[in-house]
Amino acid sequence: MYLKQIAAAIVLSILSLGSFAQSLRIAAASSMVDFLEEIKPKFEATHPQSLEIITNSSGTLANQIKNGAPFDIFLSADQKYTSLLHQEGFGVSAPVIFAYNKLILYTKKDIPADQIHDYLAGTECTNIGIAQPDLAPFGNAARKYLTQIKVLDDISNKLIYGQNISIVNQYIYTHSVDAAFTSLSSKNKLSSKVACCWIELSSETAPALPQSALIINDNTRDFLDYLRNDNNAKSIIQKYGYLNN
Repeated sequence: MYLKQIAAAIVLSILSLGSFAQSLRIAAASSMVDFLEEIKPKFEATHPQSLEIITNSSGTLANQIKNGAPFDIFLSADQKYTSLLHQEGFGVSAPVIFAYNKLILYTKKDIPADQIHDYLAGTECTNIGIAQPDLAPFGNAARKYLTQIKVLDDISNKLIYGQNISIVNQYIYTHSVDAAFTSLSSKNKLSSKVACCWIELSSETAPALPQSALIINDNTRDFLDYLRNDNNAKSIIQKYGYLNN
């Protein structure tokens, strides 16, 4: 009898510890990895949950959610994927915008913004990194930008596709491309390692992308509230070039 009581106490203790050490699975666009890694310890220091951050292109993560991936919240680099998922019955409430991010152009050569078309189409630029437009919002935004400045058809044979923005950033970091389109939030970390050159594109040709959150499991409401309203979290998000909503 005494041994049974001890065993029961041990089981209750384990269950109790598990409830306090609950892990939240955050599915996030690759462009968000840097600010999330910085926010993670600050959130965990003031909340009972720990964060597990899983990153990929927004389209890939959306497909994984449709196929039953056990994520608790989805942070997408645009509104498209969270809205489509919500329309299909995913999420406990409608998606919300928590910030805005922008498309930015990296070039090996320092060029003025009014020469982007000529540089990309010229012989000095032999390859251009871009995220997969059908999976990654920043790849889609880059394709729209290239179409708008009327150069996409001329450079289609130069495009090197990465599955997500992290792979494109690796192209930049290793100097594997002469130009690449990435997110403004990626510049903060990359610019300390890759000095030249960064061109912020005009809002007319490259509008800011709304960063959207879809709560899949109710247990992530505190995390989303922290992301949107905590002053430390908002400062970190702004540090990486995001515009707060």
